[in-house]
Amino acid sequence: CSEAMAFGCILLSTDVGFANGLKDGAEYVSLEGDKAHRIASRLYRIEQDRRRFKQIGRCGFERVQQLRWRNAIDTLEAHYVMLMSS
Repeated sequence: CSEAMAFGCILLSTDVGFANGLKDGAEYVSLEGDKAHRIASRLYRIEQDRRRFKQIGRCGFERVQQLRWRNAIDTLEAHYVMLMSS
């Protein structure tokens, strides 16, 4: 996910894992839906709007520039400490 975004590519994903913390339609495109034609229609509309297409790619790129291993480690450690003290 983040690797594609780091290259400015639009992330197409379900809202599981990393994408769960992203803004649908702004930082990525959610593929949630119960009908294939709804997903296809959404992708087609975004692809037709070149300005929006580029904007989502740019916002995704900017979002992943904030990712740092130290932040992830600190967050995970704080979560484990909280769990152990409960």
